[in-house]
Amino acid sequence: MMKGRRVCGILYFLNSCLIFYSNRLCLYLFNKMKTIHLDQLKAGLPGITKAIGAYLAEAAAYCLDAQRHKPGVVLKVEGSFEAEFSLRWTDVIDDRTKQAWADEKEATEYAATAIAILLVRELTEFELSKRLRQGDRADYFLAKKNAPSALAPEGFLEVSGIFEETPGNTINMRLGIKKANIDKIQGREKTAIIIVVALNIPKAKIIVHD
Repeated sequence: MMKGRRVCGILYFLNSCLIFYSNRLCLYLFNKMKTIHLDQLKAGLPGITKAIGAYLAEAAAYCLDAQRHKPGVVLKVEGSFEAEFSLRWTDVIDDRTKQAWADEKEATEYAATAIAILLVRELTEFELSKRLRQGDRADYFLAKKNAPSALAPEGFLEVSGIFEETPGNTINMRLGIKKANIDKIQGREKTAIIIVVALNIPKAKIIVHD
């Protein structure tokens, strides 16, 4: 009987140690995780003004809040890049903000754009250069970072957002649509980056389409 109790005590101790060090490891990895902060957009970036950046950041904060995410939620990245980021924001989503972003489709589009812009800067050699007209070749022109002229386009960016991914509306389905749009560009010799963001997970899939 005593031997059995001693074994149980040892197992309990080992289990407690495992939980303790597992928690410490998770905390360590979380603190080491790179951060993407939506507030970066508010300062203005190449291709967007401070006002547009703030607009995009608020749309993303609204959508993430609507999906019950909190600042620091892990954003998973798949596709041509594999990464995880701690996604943060400071916008407070009150009733007035919710009323202003009542058009879920519009909010989702701008939210995905906000996240895509920051991912492009973080993961690629490109940054935004110019917004293109709706129905044009893509959503944005891209330029190489620190290029002598940011107005010389060296790539395309296509973005799509999903408020809540469902079996009939998946990231891969959207990627297929966006890829078809890019393939229609006549004489395309520039890199195209396609980013689809599902806000309910949240997750982004990036395809570099040469």
